[in-house]
Amino acid sequence: MQRHILIGLTFFLISNGRVHSEIPASFQSLNQLTSYSDFTQIVQELDSDPRFTLSEAGKSSQGRSLWLLRIAHPNQKINWRVFFYAQQHGNEPAGKEALIYLAKSIQQDPKILPRGVELWLMPMVNPDGSEQDQRKNAVDADLNRDHMILEQLETQALHRAFRSIQPHLSIDCHEFGRDSDDYREQGWLEWPEIMMDYANYPLLNDEVVSYGAGLVQRMESPMIKKGINFHRYFVGGVPPDGEQRFSAPDMDGGLNGAGIYGGFSFIIEVGVYRKDNDDNHDLPRRVYVYTELLQQVLQDRKIRMQGLALFGRKIKPELPIWAPTNYFWAKLSESAMSIPVIDSATAKAISIPAPNFMPDLVIKKSVSVPLAYLINAEQADVFTDLLNRHEIPFQVIETPRDLLIQRCLLDTVEMDFDDVYHRYGGRVIATLNPKEKVLVEPGSLIVPVEAQNGIRVLALLEPTQMFGLYQYPTYLKMVTDDRILPVARILREK
Repeated sequence: MQRHILIGLTFFLISNGRVHSEIPASFQSLNQLTSYSDFTQIVQELDSDPRFTLSEAGKSSQGRSLWLLRIAHPNQKINWRVFFYAQQHGNEPAGKEALIYLAKSIQQDPKILPRGVELWLMPMVNPDGSEQDQRKNAVDADLNRDHMILEQLETQALHRAFRSIQPHLSIDCHEFGRDSDDYREQGWLEWPEIMMDYANYPLLNDEVVSYGAGLVQRMESPMIKKGINFHRYFVGGVPPDGEQRFSAPDMDGGLNGAGIYGGFSFIIEVGVYRKDNDDNHDLPRRVYVYTELLQQVLQDRKIRMQGLALFGRKIKPELPIWAPTNYFWAKLSESAMSIPVIDSATAKAISIPAPNFMPDLVIKKSVSVPLAYLINAEQADVFTDLLNRHEIPFQVIETPRDLLIQRCLLDTVEMDFDDVYHRYGGRVIATLNPKEKVLVEPGSLIVPVEAQNGIRVLALLEPTQMFGLYQYPTYLKMVTDDRILPVARILREK
């Protein structure tokens, strides 16, 4: 795999200072959130339609059903599978409401779903958090930080759905605040109403990443024409002094956690006013802009044709020679970008210089791809559970074997917010030991890095990757006093 540096796309079109357009009347009554019980009733009623099939993907921590809805025209050959899922964060409900609205709209007007398209919806990934109006699930876990270790029932069910459906295209639905204190102190509100980004994990196929960039760029024009403020998704501080970047290029979130299976993966974030909004008065607008973007992705024929052509050329998976382990957002030129904001006093859109916007994904460190990974017999049980949750094949050593390996040493785990990488905590610093010949004891595990599952294995087990397993307590406590990590790299059989 070639190293790819992704130049940030700039979607800073402001039309006549207009903040946004009016919404259709059909959305204006959508000012009440759908409860879990009401949602269950809705999808069960849809199940009676021959185009809809309801199944239970799993259970939440408190035993609520995780409903999965399939929509397809009967007796049509399926050539494009799409999976939209929402509300990993329970206090971000607009995506759920938009998916419910979309399902009902397809029932009323089947032409919304193109021929040959199979649409899968999981509108409420975190029903426990939804019922409590809280970000995390019932056991205080952030589901969108669990896609590497899959310790939560909800993310386990979601990944079973990924593997079962094998979607060509998936979208993870979230929300962001438009009126943070930092922006309000400047007299501004965030301009974007809705933002979208593509999977960017450095191990992903370059063509797939480029396709994702093109799709996001393709969405700009139709959304702007509808009077919807659209922008490529970014996070960070307030310009000009604050730093901004695009989506984190790591596997622990749904964006790259879904993309690692080989399909196209995206995240959508719709803007919500969190201040003075107890009555959710902006909910109809949020649902409208979400629905418009989802339908645009669903109905764009060029997106399907380009995607199918790309998948058709990928005859078999290919493993890279080198695996990126340290990567970050930076800026490769002196040119300054701009960010649009809304002036609170005038309600007009203005452009603010953003000299600290970091649009380029840079690879700092790579390691050679090993033949396989070795897991010590003492930690085999924990890793067996992890590998089974990911459905990654492995071997259990039954008789002693001679192997040439590299062990790794843990230097530190930084759990505070990282100002350099501009990311939440969990940065792992590990170094490679010299190669050594060892006699491996029975009960140890060997996880092959083969073509079919190799990218997922590298993403999960490579001990030197910057945001790897050892940011999580379950795996950090397995590190020995001599700092040796429980996973070693197998270079060859002796």
